[in-house]
Amino acid sequence: YNFGVGYGTDTGFRGTLGVNWNRVTESGQSFRTLLQASQVQTSLDAKYSFPGKNPVTEQYFLSGNIMNQTPNTSQGTTEKISAGKGFLWDNWKTTFALSQQFDQYNLRGGKRLQSHLTMPSINFSRSYND
Repeated sequence: YNFGVGYGTDTGFRGTLGVNWNRVTESGQSFRTLLQASQVQTSLDAKYSFPGKNPVTEQYFLSGNIMNQTPNTSQGTTEKISAGKGFLWDNWKTTFALSQQFDQYNLRGGKRLQSHLTMPSINFSRSYND
């Protein structure tokens, strides 16, 4: 479980609640969710992961996020869904993902604008441990 409170000059007072279920099934599927709320921004994240052929080095995931922002006189909502695969490649943790994002926003009380984005991504990371 995750729990946090804080204050930021950009966000005001804020709180965090989250839960990680590391073993949803005996095959190693997992689920995590995180809710973050402040005076100007609220977001909810969820991610479901399941193992690939080699569960030690390969996994797939589906994730979703919704965020609502109300800074000053602007307002916006972002919804995002992603699907991807993570695996080890020559000691590098590699993640490929494809995301679909939908934004609705208005700036300073103007007309409501929208955007739809399809975003491919790749990430490489490596850690050294003693």
